[in-house]
Amino acid sequence: MKYLILGGGGVFGVHTALNLLKKDLTEGVICVGRNRKRSEVFNLGLDKDKRYKYKQIHITFETDSLFNLIDEFKPNYVINFAALAYATSWHSAYRYYDTNIVALSKICEYLYNKDYLNKFLQIGSSEVYGSTINPALETDKCTPTSPYSISKLCGDLHMLSLYNYNKFPASVIRPSNCYGPGQLLYRIIPKAALCFINEEKFPLEGGGKAEKSFMHTQDLAEAIYLILHKGKNGEIYNAGVDEPITMKKIIQEITQFFF
Repeated sequence: MKYLILGGGGVFGVHTALNLLKKDLTEGVICVGRNRKRSEVFNLGLDKDKRYKYKQIHITFETDSLFNLIDEFKPNYVINFAALAYATSWHSAYRYYDTNIVALSKICEYLYNKDYLNKFLQIGSSEVYGSTINPALETDKCTPTSPYSISKLCGDLHMLSLYNYNKFPASVIRPSNCYGPGQLLYRIIPKAALCFINEEKFPLEGGGKAEKSFMHTQDLAEAIYLILHKGKNGEIYNAGVDEPITMKKIIQEITQFFF
């Protein structure tokens, strides 16, 4: 089996690639990212496996290069992490729609009737549900609150419409927040650990009362694998933990390793 991971330069794409390479039937994994390949610290040893390749291609501005790669590689499975995802989506909101909707639709349309494609898995976002008290169900009402989350919901709906219209083999996974080795240092867990290593105070905004759900990147990677091979086309799958955790509690858990 051959896998193409769009947005594969990020930590979640890296862990997904690592997990796929552990499977017996994996012939090859190509990760596509808009940036240059990161250093070994963030790449977590992927280069040691000859079945793995990384290609620097921007899915919005270099679609011809991406399509040439697809024609050459002929992936059985496409996993799409690629998305513009920043907290400032109210500025230049059109860029989020360009990447998260328009580029996505171009790629899917190019994959129409490709007989080697078994499934296209769109990585959605739990943010489409808005703020929730309990873990969101796939049937819950979506209440996106930013151009980013609106664009992600539109992408999900587009994938489902493709399946309903012409049976395009697509599914959607909406994961909660994730953490794991290789995360960039601005994320709360590595940022807090770095502060404690350097004996610095960690700036906890709002007293750390905000609650979020966190799952390990390896759990997300395995959930993706299960959906690819056992999930139904045209379905949405939520992935997360049963209970949220406050930002303050996360910091308290991390301090146990240092004090």
